[in-house]
Amino acid sequence: MWGDSVLAMLDLAYENPPVVYVAFARRVRRALPAWVRLVGEHVDERTVYEGVPCQALPEAIRACRGHVLPERLADAARDARARGLITRAEAAELEEDMA
Repeated sequence: MWGDSVLAMLDLAYENPPVVYVAFARRVRRALPAWVRLVGEHVDERTVYEGVPCQALPEAIRACRGHVLPERLADAARDARARGLITRAEAAELEEDMA
C-alpha cells in the first residue's frame, strides 16, 4: 500500500477512501478492481502493518503532502506517535517537515 491508503488502513486519516493506492516495482499485467490504483512511485522504506506490505508510515505521511490537509497530517503523525507506530525521532522529523 502507498500514501493515504496506509493512513486509512491504520485509521489515521480518511475513514473510507474511494480508492486504494498500491505501489509497484514491476509491471502489473493482471486486471485490477476499479477501486485499486497503481502508483509507480519509488518506496524507500517498506514495512508490514497488520500483515499487509506497506510504505513506511513516515514516508506515507510525507507522500500525502499536497493532497491531504496539513492539519490532518499533523494529527496523523501525533496519533501514530501516541500509538507507537513511529518513533519520537520520526515524529519530530515529520513535525519539522510540516512546519
